[in-house]
Amino acid sequence: MPDAAVATAALAKGELDLLESPSDDLMRTVEKNPNVVIEPNDPLGYQLFLVINHLHPPFDKKEARQALMWGIKQTDYLAAIITDPQRYQACPAVFGCGGASESRLGAEALAGFDPAKAKAILTGSGYDGRPLVVMDPADNTILHPAALVTAQMLRRMGATVDLQAMDWSTLTQRRASKEPPGQVGWNLFVTNATLTGIGNPLLHTYVKNCEQAWYGWPCDKKIVDLTRQWAVETDSAKRKEITDALQQAHMDHVSYIPLGQYRSIVAYRKELTGLIRAPSLFYWNIEKR
Repeated sequence: MPDAAVATAALAKGELDLLESPSDDLMRTVEKNPNVVIEPNDPLGYQLFLVINHLHPPFDKKEARQALMWGIKQTDYLAAIITDPQRYQACPAVFGCGGASESRLGAEALAGFDPAKAKAILTGSGYDGRPLVVMDPADNTILHPAALVTAQMLRRMGATVDLQAMDWSTLTQRRASKEPPGQVGWNLFVTNATLTGIGNPLLHTYVKNCEQAWYGWPCDKKIVDLTRQWAVETDSAKRKEITDALQQAHMDHVSYIPLGQYRSIVAYRKELTGLIRAPSLFYWNIEKR
């Protein structure tokens, strides 16, 4: 059911039983409904992050990517998607905050938030005013507000923005395009991942570089080499040193940009029992009384 408001109304009426990652704003309309339970689902949470296309101007230049970090205020993103501040936190760590691989090295720009500096760096990188294509999954209650914040951030930096609304299914197909942004390609989009999926430097799909790179196609041989070193290192202290070096390298190269982390909620009819708290919503063990 793509319309979040219709889905929320259906939950209130008992026409459906469960909503995964519902809209925080819309949950206010059912929070006092005695037949609806609203609670955090994932004990660890998600990382929100900005995916950057490294293949095409202006973000084929590292300076332009670094400008983004100065222009981003993580709490703007988090407050746009989550109404309860207790359920989110600013976090510049590529491998997430709270886990064994947490490192905050090289994140001065993300912590600094300086729109004027961001604008100056973007201009100095050679940005020529071309429209920057931001893909906006309008049917996604988490990623749609994040896309709007991205557009606002870019305009604050003096950029021309082409915010293109689409459904999530279309975005997942289009993100594979390496065509120029003006020809079915793109410059930026926001997505998310579970903290369990990003906490291991070897398994963090979204920051793979070069031949193994995810969408956005970053390539820094130093990151590839450090990841291999991490994979074979058995000494925990040395592995932590490599993790710190990886964090620094990702921040320098701007493989992607962490936007903070949050815990999602699930909403369901009280007749349901047996929901398992986990990084993803499992549909086994659930019964309806």
